[in-house]
Amino acid sequence: GLKAGVPRASLKYTPVGTSCPQSSEAQVRKGHLTGLKPVVLVTFQSPVNFRQWKIEQLQIQMEAAPFRSKEQCTAEEVCVMSWYTPMPIKNGSVVMRVDVSSNGLGPFIPNKRFQVNINGFLQRQQDNTLHFTVGNEIFNLIPRYFMNVPSRALWHTVDQAPVLILGGIPDEKSVLLTDTSFTDFFLVELNIDSCWVGSFYCPQASFTATVYDAIATESTLFIRQNQLVYYFTGTYLTLHESNRGSGSWVRVLANECIKRLCPVHFHSNGSEYIMALTTGKREGYVHFGTITDGHVSFKLLPKQRSVCEGIQVANCSITWAVFIAGDYILMMLVEIQDPTTGKYFQVVSYDLVSDNLVIVYTIPEFIPDARGLEFLMILGTESYTNFPMVPKGMFHNPYNNLLFIWGNFLLQSYNNENFIYLADFPKEQSIKYLVNSFHGDMAIVTETEEVGYPAPLSKPQGSPFFPCHRQLEPTSQFQFQLYPLQGNLMVPVLIGCPPGKRLAFDITYTLEYNRLQNKHYFDCVHIDPEMPCFLFRDIFYPFFLIQDLVTGDSGSFQGSYVLKVVGGGPTMDTIKEYSEEEIYRFNSPLDKTNSLIWTTKNTTTTKDSAFNIMTHQSLGIEWLCLENSPCHDTIPHTIFAPEFFFKVLVSNRGVDKSTYCDHQLIFLLHIHGLPLSAKRALLILMVSSSVFIGLVILYIIFCLLLPVMVKACNILRWKINNIITSESYYTYTSSSRVFSGTSGTKSKGTSSVSSSVSSKVAEGNQEAPEETSKKQSIT
Repeated sequence: GLKAGVPRASLKYTPVGTSCPQSSEAQVRKGHLTGLKPVVLVTFQSPVNFRQWKIEQLQIQMEAAPFRSKEQCTAEEVCVMSWYTPMPIKNGSVVMRVDVSSNGLGPFIPNKRFQVNINGFLQRQQDNTLHFTVGNEIFNLIPRYFMNVPSRALWHTVDQAPVLILGGIPDEKSVLLTDTSFTDFFLVELNIDSCWVGSFYCPQASFTATVYDAIATESTLFIRQNQLVYYFTGTYLTLHESNRGSGSWVRVLANECIKRLCPVHFHSNGSEYIMALTTGKREGYVHFGTITDGHVSFKLLPKQRSVCEGIQVANCSITWAVFIAGDYILMMLVEIQDPTTGKYFQVVSYDLVSDNLVIVYTIPEFIPDARGLEFLMILGTESYTNFPMVPKGMFHNPYNNLLFIWGNFLLQSYNNENFIYLADFPKEQSIKYLVNSFHGDMAIVTETEEVGYPAPLSKPQGSPFFPCHRQLEPTSQFQFQLYPLQGNLMVPVLIGCPPGKRLAFDITYTLEYNRLQNKHYFDCVHIDPEMPCFLFRDIFYPFFLIQDLVTGDSGSFQGSYVLKVVGGGPTMDTIKEYSEEEIYRFNSPLDKTNSLIWTTKNTTTTKDSAFNIMTHQSLGIEWLCLENSPCHDTIPHTIFAPEFFFKVLVSNRGVDKSTYCDHQLIFLLHIHGLPLSAKRALLILMVSSSVFIGLVILYIIFCLLLPVMVKACNILRWKINNIITSESYYTYTSSSRVFSGTSGTKSKGTSSVSSSVSSKVAEGNQEAPEETSKKQSIT
């Protein structure tokens, strides 16, 4: 038996061979005494947002240690001994797969595999109990919750959703939640307002509390009740590095009438997606939702006009939608009401990048007559039965590019152009939904709750599910049966990408090869050994490595790849992510908006000619930074030429036939020496010239006027001195007159004495200069 606690706890392993307690205790003792030590391998799932978290294929292998449990034991103490390992967690990962095997000693025990996921919708209370944040757990399970309840599909982001949600309980706003892939589950009544807003543009015949269309993503749950859509983001600190959890259910698209939610099973470009089909006033549009780091946003597609207007019909309704994330293509099943020809269905494709709407296929009105064949290629020349074709939905598998259209029939296409009718399905039945493992197995559930596990991949060519187009899927395990003369032997053959392989930027060889080809190498002024610079005017030749994280080996990557600039900024702090439309304009050779960041002389492109395909033998990258690109006319902040940081995405998916592995790498590229635009260069030249000329003119004026200014200053100083001297003389004269007037009032005796004294003093003063002059002349 195996027991797993919540994350941060430990894994408990007890080798129980039978259901008898005595035998269990004996097995435990025997295993411990004979050297049994379980080996635990924990595999961490990479997060969706590869921009915030580095993509890693990380595994940790641990050997369990015996430990005596603290539980009450009535027998010997060793009888409750178990084996334990710590449960590691990793930032950015909320889904962990655990494989437990034996070390080969002691009694035989079967291997065990299970998941330990982080449940971000649980909250620990003050009394140390766990409660759901999305609603209230129901402990009293009523039989009517599950009896005679129709089945429903389990929708979630494949390999990324830690918590799964399943609705459909009649007349109850309750759902089933599980974080163990339904090894166990919880019945939770949701805390939603259930506000029914019926109106003339959103008719609703009746109201029900049933929760429909429940979808789980990496950190967010979505539900639809009547025409209302809600979402709830869990608290995942290891994923978002902050508390972005919702305090309650958030209602979105409040003014819209939503008739169905359609899941997107695979994430792309660091985000997850969901689609809401409308009715009423928005008929013919799709609300396309994007979930990035727990943030939810919706936009209306198509951008310019409705699907009905795009295919030039008066009345139409979108029945189902499938988003092909790798190609950014939205496939829609459209029902058309024509007053003359009646009702018919078409498959319409919408390109989110180019905003192009195309009719892919018109579904036949009646079911073809296969005449005993297992499958029939639809060419338009075949005969038909009287049974009308009633399509209900579509399904796309990105691994083998197979598109299925289902209803009371099953159509299959591998190129979205040629369709094959699979005649094995009885036309009297109707398919309710498809379930796909994306590893080769698929199940069909009918409206009468009958289940069909179409033919496997190993069936001979001509199988109705893989006629004339057999393709082995990567990351799958197949079994081929061999028949020797003396019996048969089942041989497992592993096909796909080995674990632990990753793509890396070979900076050492890139620098060496660029220096050799360009005959020089100029690094940045401020050198960073971990991020060397490359000169804008030089041709850039990138090289990559394939690293084996298991063995530590590495070698040159010599396959094909697509290179895109997905972000950038003039500094590390100002780097921004580009939208899908911007990525197309900045990287596609088909761009007509003068927005290219780079170009290459290679002529090999993807099938739609949207992007260049590069190899290790490519002719290199020439930097352009055209007028409408983000790196055009970068303003320098110093006396040195401008520089720019590019966030570059490299992927070999869909373009490389040398390996089964789909590699993807994002790295920063530092480019310096960017040229200024002609306008800014002219402006700087004019300003610089004006400043220089102005300084020269000022210098000349200063040199010419300096003598005049000195003479003027001397004259001014002479005048000021004269004024000061005149003022002093006037003051002295005034003071003497006042003194003389006062002295006249004294007695005659005093006056005569004073006069005689003054006369003698005056005479003495007259003789003194003469003596002084004589002395000076003698000397």
